[in-house]
Formats: sequence, C-alpha cells, structure tokens
Amino acid sequence: MKKIILISAILILILTGIFVGPKVEFGNNNPVAQFFDTITIGPDTAEAAGVADYTCDGTNDNVQFTLAINALPAGGGKLTVLAGTYSFGATVTRAIANVSIEGMGLSTYFTYNGADPIFTAGGNNWTFSNLKTDAGSIDIGVTTGWLMENVTLGATVYGLRTSASENIVDNGRDLGDATTPIVAKVYASNAPLKPAA
Repeated sequence: MKKIILISAILILILTGIFVGPKVEFGNNNPVAQFFDTITIGPDTAEAAGVADYTCDGTNDNVQFTLAINALPAGGGKLTVLAGTYSFGATVTRAIANVSIEGMGLSTYFTYNGADPIFTAGGNNWTFSNLKTDAGSIDIGVTTGWLMENVTLGATVYGLRTSASENIVDNGRDLGDATTPIVAKVYASNAPLKPAA
C-alpha cells in the first residue's frame, strides 16, 4: 500500500510539472541540452486576456515581439503565438541560437510590407512552425540547423523545410533540404494534394 501511495505521489509531481528537466534540441546533428523558457504572445482581445505574456493591438506588433524575444534567456527559448493577425513595422531578430516561434496554424498571420522579412534568424537552430507570413517571408541568412514546419510564406506552403546541411529522412527516403524543399500545392476542389513539380 505504501508503494502505491509513493508511486502515485511521484506521478502527481511529474504530471504537475514539479520535475522539470532539460529539453533536448537537435541542430547540426549534435544534441544540445538546455532549459527552454516559453513566452506567449496574443492579440489584445478578450480571448487572449490573461493568457498571453505580451499582447498586441494590430499596429507595430513588432515592438511586443521584440520585447518578448529579448526576454528569452541567452540560451534561447520559445515564443508561442496565439491565433491573430500581427502587423509589423520592422523586422524582428535577436542574435541568439535555439529560438522557436510557434503559431496556431494559418490563423497566426504576420504581415509587414510584403517585401522585407517578418523575422530574421539571429543564430543557429531557429524553428518556425504553424504560421503564415506575407510575401516578406522569413530571413534565415547563413544560419544552420533551422527548421520550418507547416509554414506558409507568401503564397508558398511548406510542410517541412530545413537548412541545406540537414536532409530530412522518412522511412529511408530522402525528403529534401533547403535547395529542394518539400512544397505542398493547393488544388481546386477536394482533389488530393500532389507532389510539387
């Protein structure tokens, strides 16, 4: 009976987050263990009230994103972006590695001027997932270990896109790299998606 109570207590502690361990990120094929801080950003609406660490009003939202990314520790961290349209007046970046910017899918939309990048990766191992940008896109520069997953840049949808130095393999098949990204094209009607040409 004491063993059951002890095991139950340990499970409760684990499930409630008392035991927090390092998150292992893989970039350049080398595991890097680090503690990952998460900051949440959302629109300044009732839906996001009390949920977001930073809220945006749809005008120069780059200011709040710059504050949020600067609040991450030097080892990196994660920005969780709630659904909404975020209008930027400048590109957002920070010279650190191991940054993850994760939205809620197509309902997380970033717009700037359609020409300049929304974000510029400021170090290696940046990850962008579940978001959409205008044609200004995201600037990766010469960084390595970057990843884009379920990202729409302008009119192009990327299911998975990685840095040129790291190919993605699925069941032994090479799925591509930055020079030959995996691109999903949307077809009219309910026809299934076809491989990009």
